[in-house]
Amino acid sequence: MSGILSLPQGRIAPRRLDLAAFSSRPDADCHAGAVHAYLGVPFAQPPLGALRWRAPQGPSPSWEGVRQSSFAPDPAQLDGLGTAAWPHREGLRHSEDCLYLNVWVPQRVPHQGGKRPILFAIYGGSFVSGGASMAMHDGARLAHESNCIVVGCNYRLGVFGFLGSRALAAEAEGAGCGNYAMHDCIAALQWVQANAEYLGGDGENVTLFGQSAGSIMQHYLLLSPATPAALFQRVILQSGVVTTVMPRTLPSVQATFDALLPQDGPDDDASRLAKLRAMDATQLLHAAAALPAARPRTEYEVNEAEGRPLDRAGSQDVRMAPSSLWGPVWDGVAVSKDFERLSKAVIPAAGEARKNGQGGIMLGYAIDEGTLFCPLIQTKEQVDAHIARFNPTLQPALRKTYGADSVTDEVAWAVCSDYTGSALFQAPVRAAMGALVSKQAPPAYGYVFAHAPSKDLLRSWAKNSYGFELLGKMSALHCADLPYLWGGDGTERHIWVSGDAYGVAWDAPAATEQPALDETQQEGRGFTPGQFLRVRLSSDLALAATLSLTCPFSLLPTRS
Repeated sequence: MSGILSLPQGRIAPRRLDLAAFSSRPDADCHAGAVHAYLGVPFAQPPLGALRWRAPQGPSPSWEGVRQSSFAPDPAQLDGLGTAAWPHREGLRHSEDCLYLNVWVPQRVPHQGGKRPILFAIYGGSFVSGGASMAMHDGARLAHESNCIVVGCNYRLGVFGFLGSRALAAEAEGAGCGNYAMHDCIAALQWVQANAEYLGGDGENVTLFGQSAGSIMQHYLLLSPATPAALFQRVILQSGVVTTVMPRTLPSVQATFDALLPQDGPDDDASRLAKLRAMDATQLLHAAAALPAARPRTEYEVNEAEGRPLDRAGSQDVRMAPSSLWGPVWDGVAVSKDFERLSKAVIPAAGEARKNGQGGIMLGYAIDEGTLFCPLIQTKEQVDAHIARFNPTLQPALRKTYGADSVTDEVAWAVCSDYTGSALFQAPVRAAMGALVSKQAPPAYGYVFAHAPSKDLLRSWAKNSYGFELLGKMSALHCADLPYLWGGDGTERHIWVSGDAYGVAWDAPAATEQPALDETQQEGRGFTPGQFLRVRLSSDLALAATLSLTCPFSLLPTRS
């Protein structure tokens, strides 16, 4: 079979994807072409049994004969969030055995010099859902249009990717704990560097990109002392930086660890860890979903007696929020002890060694980020209850800035969406933009995505008429930029075909064909990858105002 790729691990046959032109216009032929998809390539040993809650282990698994390309299972997760957020995902497989990646290689003539740039994608999903098999993240169109190699990897989610405790820290012997998902991404990037020549790619021209939690993850990787040098040269941060999801402190993750087992369980950490490792994945997922949760997170409340977050030790009454229960852990290894300073600087200072990202950074957000997160807020009372979940020290400024005291029911959703989008995405990203203004290197670019998706696109996302109506009110919402980046709406027939939900059936090559679309349909199904970066690209980062609501560090006592 043509296109068989010989890797050090073994040989793998691609799935050839023949992409149709976007429309029947005479100049549309340039958008047609073929891509070879190498799917389900293992990059580390399965993190099962004793390897649960350990950094990914090598060597990468090998195989005999010719491996057939097929999407591997998504990481273990509960079905609800992923299928609610993205249609067409019902029935997908999930597994702890998830450390696989996908590679899309265009079949166009390579760039000058013969080596193709590499685009490395990290998916979002609040660190609890998602996977590299997501139809919205299919890399075929992006690879063809950009003439770059596109790589997407799985990383462990939720309780499997971010659990920490004293026992896990002791077991790691100084290598940190709680950031297994970060190490998964590092291992996948190391696989890319080791195999770039076999793919025809340029290991010295790797760009990380990702949206939401994927953006946050890559920013943590950029700042992490644990990230080896020269893994990537550029980053594109879409709707998220490290201050969007602050790292959990060790006492905080210990509280989560303690809450996973009934109170009548083992007392010592080592015995509790052994019992948790013996639980099956489904049991663990449901135990994690049942954890008590409330806001705000106490490790970031202002308390002069307890000091700054990293200085706080011992038992504390930790309140855990569902949206921030899982995510990077401030272990002093993968997340630096100096994280507070690094997070404000956005990138390592000029006098420090910049191990990665020397080629440049682009960051931005959608203009209506918050609309997706609070559609059920319909009254002033609900707004008041929602604001009460924020850090108490921030609440007066938040209420004043957004006029919360004079909110009426008619504008409750709009006001809540406004401050939610600002607090989670716009303010942290704009603060990062402001910090980059004074940096001499690397090059920095900012953007704002302000394009409301068409009805055709929204209809492809919605599961029913109510969902379609609701999405229509959200304008340039969180995730609305994804189709314009990836070049599809996630329903293309070369991804989803009858009888084979994981790609093109071997006996149905015609399933890759797409009907030609006229000009009125192009926005709904034919997207030019990278187009969103030109919608409202600001070259003057000095105009990006820094909002005081962005980072709790600004409210903590000044370090003496």
